[in-house]
Amino acid sequence: MKKTVKIGFLLLILGLILAILGIANNGIKTIYWHDGFHIAKRYTASAQPTKIKSITLKTGSNVIVRSGDHNSIRVTSSIDQPQITDNDGQITVASSVKNYQSFNFQFTTPINETTVITVAKGTKLEQLTAGRAQNGDVSLNGLNVAKLNANPQGDLTLREVNVTQPLTDITAYNTHLTKVTAPSLTLKSTGDVTINQSQFEKSASSITSSDDVTIRQTKLKSGQINGSDSDINLSDNQLAQQLVAKTTGGDIRVTTAQSSGVNVHTDDGGLTIFSWHHDDQKSYQYQPKASEQYQLTTTDGDITVTAS
Repeated sequence: MKKTVKIGFLLLILGLILAILGIANNGIKTIYWHDGFHIAKRYTASAQPTKIKSITLKTGSNVIVRSGDHNSIRVTSSIDQPQITDNDGQITVASSVKNYQSFNFQFTTPINETTVITVAKGTKLEQLTAGRAQNGDVSLNGLNVAKLNANPQGDLTLREVNVTQPLTDITAYNTHLTKVTAPSLTLKSTGDVTINQSQFEKSASSITSSDDVTIRQTKLKSGQINGSDSDINLSDNQLAQQLVAKTTGGDIRVTTAQSSGVNVHTDDGGLTIFSWHHDDQKSYQYQPKASEQYQLTTTDGDITVTAS
């Protein structure tokens, strides 16, 4: 028994010595399993193109495209060497998709796979495309774009972005738009939708979401919102015509001027329209001849309209 304890103690000491030697020689690495264990490495690619006309994103990382003093691109990957292609200002950025689980010790720094593209101030991009080949969140900040195609497999965030052509067939997980201007918006989201201080005034817009929808201080010509088990919150928006909002199994809350027209219906819930309230009545209409109209419907939830 004593001999076994001594051997165990010696093996423990030997293990500690080997661990110390490994740490001292930078031996602690992030590893991943992909047909066997592999050590994750840091691969980077960078470029400073003289001009950027268009951008196509096909990366396995989160991407930030922003306005800055000069053009620059930097991509980081843990799988293989990223690729930056420049065809007379037509930029394509590609990196492999991380489809495995990695492991690292808490006192080691995991590889941060990111793509950061800076577009020189004053540039108007002909086109920016983040299609289904873009596996990661996309954030666009302070850009002017003629045409935007956005269908990333991740979240989409636009801040201070001006788009000349209508935003059509936009899809994402969570979607956040702040100070975005375009003729109209057609959006399908599987997560939350938040729109603040934006303008879509040329033609009708459409938003479909399976989570909550919040629109604040936004100008719309007209539009339709379809929610599934979603709460819809509309606050201090400006309508040229009619906004239709429908949800299955969620509440609808609207803050607007009392000069607005409101037509509401709930299958199971309470109605509060300015100073009028009823728990049993299913429908109510207010100011049917107003130019700005809200048509609100929920199958199971309350509808509340308050004065701004």
